[in-house]
Parts: sequence; structure tokens; C-alpha cells
Amino acid sequence: SSDRGRGQRHRAVEVLKKAPVAMALVSKSAAKTLLRYQATAKHLRPVLRVGFASSAVRAPVLSHALPITAGSRSRRGLGEVRFMSSGAIVDQVLTDLGGESITEGTIMELRKKVGDAVAKDEILAVIETDKVTIEIKAVESGVIKELPFKVDDNVEKGQTLAKIEAGAAPAGGAAASAPAPAAAPPASGGAPGKIVEQTIEDFGGESITEGTIMEWRKNVGDFAQKGDILAVIETDKVTIEVKAEVSGTIKEIFAKADETVEKGAKLVKIEEGAGGGAAAPAAAAPAATATAPAAPDAHSGPLTGLRATFARLAAQRLGLPMPGEASAPAAAAAAAPAAGKMSAAPQAKVVGEGKTERRVPLSFVRQRVVKRLKDTQNTAALLSTFQEIDMTAALTLRSKYKDSFQKLHGSQLGVLSMITKATSLALAEVPAVNAIIDDASKETVWRDYMDISIPIPSPRGVISCTMRDAQYKSIRDMEYEIAGFADKARQDALTVEDLSDSTFGIVDAGIAGGMLGTGMINYPQSASLGTNAIKKRPVAVDGKVVAKPVMYVSLTYDHRLIDGREAVTLLCSIRDKLEDPARMLLDL
Repeated sequence: SSDRGRGQRHRAVEVLKKAPVAMALVSKSAAKTLLRYQATAKHLRPVLRVGFASSAVRAPVLSHALPITAGSRSRRGLGEVRFMSSGAIVDQVLTDLGGESITEGTIMELRKKVGDAVAKDEILAVIETDKVTIEIKAVESGVIKELPFKVDDNVEKGQTLAKIEAGAAPAGGAAASAPAPAAAPPASGGAPGKIVEQTIEDFGGESITEGTIMEWRKNVGDFAQKGDILAVIETDKVTIEVKAEVSGTIKEIFAKADETVEKGAKLVKIEEGAGGGAAAPAAAAPAATATAPAAPDAHSGPLTGLRATFARLAAQRLGLPMPGEASAPAAAAAAAPAAGKMSAAPQAKVVGEGKTERRVPLSFVRQRVVKRLKDTQNTAALLSTFQEIDMTAALTLRSKYKDSFQKLHGSQLGVLSMITKATSLALAEVPAVNAIIDDASKETVWRDYMDISIPIPSPRGVISCTMRDAQYKSIRDMEYEIAGFADKARQDALTVEDLSDSTFGIVDAGIAGGMLGTGMINYPQSASLGTNAIKKRPVAVDGKVVAKPVMYVSLTYDHRLIDGREAVTLLCSIRDKLEDPARMLLDL
């Protein structure tokens, strides 16, 4: 309101008019002025940052979808306004590789190339580290201008993965990215076809007899080509896609989403050869004359939670219409789920002022996990013991030979393979940890083979895959198998054989940054090794305090079979082999 404030606002606006990217620290009143100004500057896409003293919130504001962020570095009462033009170049920097201790990885796949259009949060690349596989998503919508790295290149945290020209259109124009019209289903010829009842004959393994329908891809009345995916069914071990056995029209669906179905049950009824061929031209006619709708704003979408609250408060302050008022009917129509699709989201129940609860049914997989864990807890006498491992030698070995290893063998050299190799050798020294009690016959089963389950990252989370006959495998063989599991997990192609019946388990909380914890054993295991994040910690060496990369490990075991001495001996053997990897070569 003062002359100084008006002059400050005037200077900021003038800068914004001239510069493609401009930043200005202004008062809150000046920020309101700039918000009003941006409504007339259609070529600018505004980002408003308002500083508060404590927590950070993010929300689109009004119909212009302005992300509001509070940063701890901003001073109270000041705001930072940044306007970015459509031609600004944005650096996509690798700030996180899936964990604090992970500093590098290898590019396994590039989903985009130079010149391609990319939307915000669209996957640019897939990077594999020694612990996890992560998907790198675009931080901005625009066009890829530069990709400094290629597939199989190593990248480190802090490096620039891509340069994106914000808001730019692809070289081919808007029409270049328009998808081709879908082919119409074949005409039926007017005669009714044979009715085929499709049943579920296989869930991916003989031991799997039931599963839960997670999603229907087709509805009653839809045409399905032979081989089209009809439904997705989740079992306690794998997720399978049910494909149409014949081409035709869906006449009846026997089970809804979230229902449990058993092997041999009827799933769907298809009229063979029937289709929408006659109706297709009629439906295409109005579509040809219809005007294409305008492309939605990059930040458009339903506002919920804090985003909706901040949008409503901002509208009230500036005297503008409430966001979403005009589009409420359209939003309601879009939110209505189609029949046969996944079940509707559960309704929230108000339990107090400003408090709501939602009840969500347990998935089939979670129900089986709950049952198995509880059965284990009720049967086994679980006990845990701990040890710390100085990972200096293992990390030095990996750093020294990883490039040569990858060049010669075509695979990464990771820490997981070293841990698995050390574990297999230690199990040979303490065979009781690899044994199991058969409660039915009251016998101890001694196993001369080592099938070790290892943690493999996947789009659905970390999955335990079983490495068969680990006692015969070298570190190179283990890396090949780990890479194979990771590739199958990304494609959701893991089989029952990959996931079942391990004699010993390795679980890793280090992926999430875990420092110390205990795991649960999963039958037919009698013990499970828990690994954690590798962190620099103070260690006494020759009377001096030195920072060393230390990993805490735990062993959870069935005390009915395994004594404390055997458990500690196994952990100490694993520790010794990782602290001095030459022991694994010399069988010490």
C-alpha cells in the first residue's frame, strides 16, 4: 500500500515482462498483485512460493493451478514468485537413488529420446543400483532437449540426467502426438455366435487354488479379441492376467472385482464372433464432426485434502470464484466408475470434528501374509541376535572391480551377491540353521541344499525371490540370477517357482534406510538374516575413533531347533567373510 511497495511491485512486474525466467522477493500484498497480473500474461506459467515459519505444504490455487510451497529458508512475511516461460530449460537432476546410502547406479532403460515430448511425472528412465531399481520421473512437462547418458552408463547422485524445455511442443506439432484411432471390431455378419463359458484352469502353479479379482478390463457388451486381457487376478504368490480364449462379445461376468474365485470356476461368458461392427460406423460419424476439446492445463485435476483447502482460502482472499465450481458436474461424471471395473473407493466416515475414517478390505495377498505370519508366530519360538559388520573391505572390493566385472561379465557387482555368498558358506558351517522341524512327524529335516530367498525390488514393492542351490553358485552366477529376477519383476513375469520354498531368507530394511530391526521367518525356513543400511559410524581402531561404513545385521531364528551358540556362530562367520572377502575365496 506504500509508495515503496507499489514501486517494488512495479519493478517486479517489469522484470517479469522482459525475462523468460524471473525471481523476486516481495511482500504478501505484492504477491497478490502478481497473481492478478499473471491472469493477463497467458504466455507465462506461474509458480508462487510463500514462506512460513514451519511446515511445508503444496497446493494448486484457483483455476490457474499455482503450486504453493512453504520453505524453511524463506523469511516470515516474504514470498518468492517465479514465472517460467514455455522456453525455459529445466535440468533433471538425480537427487535420490532410492536410499541415503546409495550414491550411484546404472541406466537400464531410457523411455524417452531427444526430441520426444514428456509430461510431468512421466517415466524418463529406469536406473538399477546395488539394492533397488528405481524409475526416474520427469520434473516438468516439455520436450527432451538433451540426454547426456546412454543405456548401461553409470550415473551418480547429483548428476543431470536430462534437459527439458518446459512447455515446448514436439517437433511434429500437436497432430504428431495424437494417437491413431483404434481398429473397429470385426462385424458379426448378423448371426448369433456360439456361447463360450471361460473358466479358470490355472493360477500359475499347482499349489495355488484361489485368487482375488483385482480388476476387470472388459465389461458386459464389450468386444474382446482372442488374447485380450479380460481380468487381473492376484494370488498369494503371483498376479496373473486372464486372456480371452475366443473373439466375441462379453455376455455375462460371473464374479465382480474384489471377489475370490477358485480354480475351475466360471469367469465370463462370451458370444463367439459377435461384435460391434455394424454400430461402429454410426458411432464414428458424430465423432468425426465433433470439435476436439482443449487440452487440459498441466496442473489441472481434482483438488483434495490440503490442496483443496489452500485453493479455497486463496480464492476467498482474492475474491475469486471457488475452484472447481464450474466443473463440478463434469468431475462427478468422470468420477463415476464403469460397471465391472475395480470397486469404488470406500466412503470416509466422520468420527469427530475434522476426523474421518475409511475401511478398506484386506487384499487376498495381505490376508495370506497375515495368516502365515501369525501361524509362524504361534508355532515357532522366535528369538533374535545381532552383529555389526565393517563393510570397508567389501565396498572397496566392489569399487575397485565393478567396472572390470561389468565389462567382462555384463552384469553389475553389488553388495547383495556378496552377502548371499557369505551366507551360503556360513550355512554350510552351521547346518542346523538350514534345517527345519517337521511338526507333523516330530522329526528334524536336515537339508544338504541351500535355497536362499533374496529381496528383489519390483513395481509392487520388494519381493522375496528364491535363489536355488546357492551353495554351488559363484558371485558372478549370483549377479546373473539377481539381474534376471529384477528383469522379470519389472515385467511382472515372476513365476511360482521363483517365489516359493526357500530354506533360508535374507530381508533388507536398508532399502528404506532402516538402521536396525528384526525380521520374521517364513515356512519352510527356520531362520532369516536381516540386513540394514550401510552408514558411517564411529569405530575404535587401535585405540583411535575412526569413521567406518558399518552395517547392522540380525538373525531371527526358531529357538526350538537352533541354539544361541549356533545363531551367533553363523552371524560371526558372515561378518568375518564380509570384513575380509578373501575368506570366501579360500573357504575360511
